[in-house]
Amino acid sequence: MSDANVVQLDEREAEIYDRQIRLWGVAAQKRMQQARVLFLGVTALSAEVAKNLVLAGISVTLQDGNAVRGRDLGANFFLAAEDVGANRAEAARARVAELNPLASVEADPRPLEMVLADSSTWTSGRFNVIVMTTGTAQQQRTVDLLCRSKEPVIAFYAGTLMGLEGWFFADAGETYTFKKDKVPGEDEVFDSRSFVSLEVAEDASWDSLRSGRTFVPPTWVKAALLRQSEIEQLILGGAPEEQIGAALWEMSESFIRSKGEARPKLPGCATEGDWLAAAAMAQAEVSPVAAIVGGMLAQEVIKVISNTGTPMNNLFAFDGLANEGREVCLGGQKVRPGRRVQEVEEIDIIPLSSDEED
Repeated sequence: MSDANVVQLDEREAEIYDRQIRLWGVAAQKRMQQARVLFLGVTALSAEVAKNLVLAGISVTLQDGNAVRGRDLGANFFLAAEDVGANRAEAARARVAELNPLASVEADPRPLEMVLADSSTWTSGRFNVIVMTTGTAQQQRTVDLLCRSKEPVIAFYAGTLMGLEGWFFADAGETYTFKKDKVPGEDEVFDSRSFVSLEVAEDASWDSLRSGRTFVPPTWVKAALLRQSEIEQLILGGAPEEQIGAALWEMSESFIRSKGEARPKLPGCATEGDWLAAAAMAQAEVSPVAAIVGGMLAQEVIKVISNTGTPMNNLFAFDGLANEGREVCLGGQKVRPGRRVQEVEEIDIIPLSSDEED
């Protein structure tokens, strides 16, 4: 691709993306306009991410083989009451497209299994990023490994909401090189990060996350146990919350110890009541939490597509009750205890052009 193709924007594009161009430059903006992101699942979390990406000029494909239910309307602003019974991806497409006429928005109503089995999904260069907010833990692991096997690598993100909590995982490949945020008066500096797969991250011990009084985020403890196949089967089978909560409680102590955490009675994960609450919130979507977790996730996708800014590596966990987000590295060679983001109201959500802000 020639430099001219990379940096040229027409007058309309330059006007619409003025603030963004001043923030990260013309070349980065053009890279975003040439990218396409595949969303596996039309959920409240993916809606927030898609909103930010489309407003930034990134084209997206929305995949979901399920029909809209009444419970989907609470936090997913791309779905309305008249959509109940219709396919989620097709119902959301038009509203997403309205955000930015310069971005392409497509819908794929096929079931997840069919999309993953379609070789065209994995055609080189078709998608730059995959954001997966649906499917089982094993399906997410499989998709991530497929993304890592491609050349160029497809950046992979997985995440979900759990009531007042939420999380997402990032994998930009074994070797990801990026331009660090520029310091005025200094030359551009490039750096690199090594990401592990979701499989390696989930199988890793938690003992290296401990530092003094710091421990693995309770949000991830709950998410990790909810992602165990025995629990997933109960949830997918429509088991009562009490049954799911009892199963979580029964498994919790041995599971936490098996991960190398010597303190199985972690805050928020210490009592049967905590796990009953986790079961009740396992599939709940709350708008403010979707906005925070989705905003953070969107920023990470934009960093990878624009190739600008230090990426998060590799887990972000948000606790709405504590009003705190934490970034930790699971399974990496250089694991740090975690970076706290205590004042979530001050998290810098990606800026949009003034004409496009809600």
